Amino acid sequence: MDAVPFEAVAQGVRQWTHDVRNSLNAIDLQAAFLAETAADEPLREELRKLREMVAQSARRLKELSRPFQPVALNVIPWPAEILIEELRKRLRSEDISIESTLAQESIEIDLQQTLEALMAILRNALQFRQTNAPISLRARVEGEHLRIEVRESKDESFAPAWPLAEWGRQPLRTTHHGHYGLGLFHARNILLAHRGAFEVYLENAELITRIALPAKKAPCGRPRHISKPWAESAGR
Repeated sequence: MDAVPFEAVAQGVRQWTHDVRNSLNAIDLQAAFLAETAADEPLREELRKLREMVAQSARRLKELSRPFQPVALNVIPWPAEILIEELRKRLRSEDISIESTLAQESIEIDLQQTLEALMAILRNALQFRQTNAPISLRARVEGEHLRIEVRESKDESFAPAWPLAEWGRQPLRTTHHGHYGLGLFHARNILLAHRGAFEVYLENAELITRIALPAKKAPCGRPRHISKPWAESAGR
């Protein structure tokens, strides 16, 4: 049997999740109607719980389908330090240290999606952590680029499951309950859609992720909308 192109798989996942979410929406509407007409309070409570379960399933399907959607960005100039400030707010782990020299330099990014990508990279590092050494993130502006480096210590016996050049290009390879191997894949696509770079190295028992994003001086103005089809945003 010939391998199915991943673009076709992505389109199939998008359609399937859309159809199932429509069905879940119909169930929710029916449950809402029954809850309005039910005279029995315990029954209304059970219907409320049912609606919560349906809503949770719909949210999970939406999250699952997002990495298969085209990456659409709303890019505006931001002071570079805002990115790190917002990242600190989202981090709830003392096992990650952040060093930044960012200040008022201008970076052109979709802030929310860039934060999403960075959080996915850091969550992945925490999930597969092998030593007690903290994970470090360093950020600086160099020339016309914002450079971010994430370092995570590994055991000397660490051997990647696939070549590091393929890091973030292998979705669905590490699936287990509640996780589908899509985090780094989606993060990489977001960063490349910004016309950035995403590279991973292994050096002296440290796994190093290096990210570069445009950092040009630009006046603040209306968002610049960028839409990337999956095949292009996935990179080469």
